[in-house]
Amino acid sequence: ALGMTQATIRLTAALALIAAGILSIVGDIQRWWPACSFGNFDVAGCSTLQDYLYDSMVPQDPWIQTGSAAEFIGVSYLLLGVALVMSIPLAMKPRRVAAPLALLAVSAFMVGASSLWAGLTKTPVPEPLGDYILLSYVLGGMVLVAWAWCADTLFTRWMSVRSHIFYFALLMTTLPLYGFASVLLGYQSHDRTPWDGAVAGALFILVGVLSLVPAKDRQDPTETLVKWDYPSKFAISEEAR
Repeated sequence: ALGMTQATIRLTAALALIAAGILSIVGDIQRWWPACSFGNFDVAGCSTLQDYLYDSMVPQDPWIQTGSAAEFIGVSYLLLGVALVMSIPLAMKPRRVAAPLALLAVSAFMVGASSLWAGLTKTPVPEPLGDYILLSYVLGGMVLVAWAWCADTLFTRWMSVRSHIFYFALLMTTLPLYGFASVLLGYQSHDRTPWDGAVAGALFILVGVLSLVPAKDRQDPTETLVKWDYPSKFAISEEAR
């Protein structure tokens, strides 16, 4: 049975992810609604908001603030960092994923803290610090998630369906700036794709909800698993001997 401590960790991590997703969506509403309603991304008002001047995730000079978007985005990524740290003991191989997930959590904390600070003080993040923070999460994040994904599931007898979904969704959250939201929404912006933060938020919520769904047929008490019985393919039968 799932231990009380582990159950509490799982619930807290899941709620942190769901809250992070909701706040990311609310932050995007501050920027994009009602100018960028779905299907109207090419209207003049929406085209203006697609400029990087209106960015709320680690905003840099020059910056035009849109409501409280930066504060919502900031708290969202702080919660993501908390969820990442709490996800480490829930992995199939916690020791293998501790380093990449912890580093990704640090990067998420930096994104969250800098965005929240910018929103509260109405001051853009200084250059080149802002560039380094964004690169650490976007490019560094892709490497770290791939590292954790392989370390947790590669060459294991039991492959976790839930782990694959978790890592895939987490990987996609590092990509909205670089095309995933454009592909999903079917729209290519001249600068920022509308609702890319909401896409990331939806992925956070997806992972959080999946974490709350009771698993069946557990070999590992924290995951739903599919058995890959590859050693038996190479075993020598008694008759052959």
